[in-house]
Amino acid sequence: MKKKCSLLLIALITIGCSSNRKGKEDLPFIDIRKNYPEKEIALNDFADVFYVHLNSDNADYIYKAPIYPLTVSQNTIVVYDKSSCSILFFSKDGTPKSCFNHLGLGPQEYLGGDVIRIIYDEKTDEVFFANDMVKYIQVYSSFGQYKRTIPLPQNASAYSLVSFKR
Repeated sequence: MKKKCSLLLIALITIGCSSNRKGKEDLPFIDIRKNYPEKEIALNDFADVFYVHLNSDNADYIYKAPIYPLTVSQNTIVVYDKSSCSILFFSKDGTPKSCFNHLGLGPQEYLGGDVIRIIYDEKTDEVFFANDMVKYIQVYSSFGQYKRTIPLPQNASAYSLVSFKR
């Protein structure tokens, strides 16, 4: 009995240690001298895509290209019009909701800049606004009402803003 258990144990160890896998996995290799056939890939194959025409007859929402989509929440698209430094709010179907522009040097105003970062919390109606030139984050409502300023630690910059709320 002891001999059968020993043989069974040795057999299990031998089977468990053997493998059909290669010892070294092959790295992907692309020969750039070779001509490969072109392949069209549709974005819809691996992502949910929808197109929105941001439209309005209201002069407050007339914008010049380029505009930058900054954030998309459950029901709202927030864009930055670089030419006027305005923050524009649209519904998901492209209908204007609100806009504001507090460009300036005052304590409740923001500096224009090339790189603007915004997070919009739809539940609290708070817009967190930062750019590369300032050492703080300003908070507004979607209608432009100033709420507060959040100072950043010394030598810190808001290179990106991330909301961890769900």
